[in-house]
Amino acid sequence: MNDNWIEIVESLKPYFATNPIEGKYQHEIENCLKMLGWKKSNGTMEPQLTLQIGNSNSIRPDIVLQHNGGNECLRPVLPIEIKRPCNVHTEKQDGQLKSYMRQLRLNVGLYIGESIQLFYDNPDDQEPPVCVLFANIDTEDKNGAILCDLLYYSEFNSINLETFCRRQYDELKAKQDIHQRMLEFFNGTDSIPNILKLLKEKFINEGFDAGIVEEELKKVTINAHYGIQEQICTNPLSLPSDHSLLNDSKKFSDDRNPDRTQYSFGKDYYGKGRFVLELIKQFIADHDGISFSELIAYFPDNLNSKTLGVIRRYEDVRLAMVNNNDLRRRYFLKPQDRLKLKDGTEVIVTREWGMTSHFPRFLEFIKSRGYYHISSR
Repeated sequence: MNDNWIEIVESLKPYFATNPIEGKYQHEIENCLKMLGWKKSNGTMEPQLTLQIGNSNSIRPDIVLQHNGGNECLRPVLPIEIKRPCNVHTEKQDGQLKSYMRQLRLNVGLYIGESIQLFYDNPDDQEPPVCVLFANIDTEDKNGAILCDLLYYSEFNSINLETFCRRQYDELKAKQDIHQRMLEFFNGTDSIPNILKLLKEKFINEGFDAGIVEEELKKVTINAHYGIQEQICTNPLSLPSDHSLLNDSKKFSDDRNPDRTQYSFGKDYYGKGRFVLELIKQFIADHDGISFSELIAYFPDNLNSKTLGVIRRYEDVRLAMVNNNDLRRRYFLKPQDRLKLKDGTEVIVTREWGMTSHFPRFLEFIKSRGYYHISSR
């Protein structure tokens, strides 16, 4: 089904430059769904299906896909929420999709806007639906081809779709759980003692004398690193309890990268980190009233490292610096560089854009949205 995904991307991509009205974009999406076998003529694709809520209220999903599952009667299998490509994805929109899913008694829903996101509502908890598959509208995005396979009408099976989503959900939850456990294990100054304890237990369980093991461990040099936390320890058993984090300004400075290219989205040119900061500052000005959750949804963590992200609440980082002073070098923290949202929230932007893939990924993302003309020198 990869050919279908290529056709879909080629159909939708031109709308990213023209900022169309939502109805026109939806019409193109309907044509894309026809490529996968869904049709308005036979009722398998229903735009603006009215869902009654009580006696006087109703809601209307942009599109509801229906399938007979081998039986005579069609039944809803997937609600779709559509927004323009320039849309900033918000929690409110997720709430709309959730209401469609709940009203149709479905655990799966689809969002199509600046990206395509498959949502799953776990029936075993009271949490809101979560995105279990994300696809950029790009021919190289393999998740797009997976979606095409899942939604191909002649082979569609709602049980298979939900099973896929549940598997994705369980994997996501497992990753979150292990991430939390790793954070706890590598917490502050505890990481090195935790590693030494594991080593000591391993060798004692193999039959070595505890005293001999401890003597050998004194010869160990440990570089303990997880995410943004890093500790280097030589003769760790004799270190004081307040052993420090790495604090090498050259390591984290933009100067470490010999690439001196400057970028602009207007008349002024900036280095990589400052360019990102100034662009996001302008984006906030252009989207008056945008919330933190909306902002971080538009500039997701995966545009940089998932640990540092692109944007963080200043207060969150300030508190984290109590245990990790190294964060001071990873974000723009000066008062003039903090960005204040309309609700009073102060946000900061990471300055870490020297990694080979991070800045090109951010640049490609911004260019694909078509808001600003980007130039370099």
